Amino acid sequence: MTPAQPAFGGSKTLLFYEDQLLTYLRDDLSNIPYLALWDLPGGGAEGDETFIECALRETKE
Repeated sequence: MTPAQPAFGGSKTLLFYEDQLLTYLRDDLSNIPYLALWDLPGGGAEGDETFIECALRETKE
């Protein structure tokens, strides 16, 4: 039996410009998950951020 993992809180954002979806290519660094793959803006929440605050911050970053 494996220990329960803590809940993960974060957000991903779908951003459209007319009929196009914004994506980005993740860095090719060995210390991050899913390196060098296409992704949507988003990530983990910091502190007591709401999902909207998290989405806005992650999109800006």
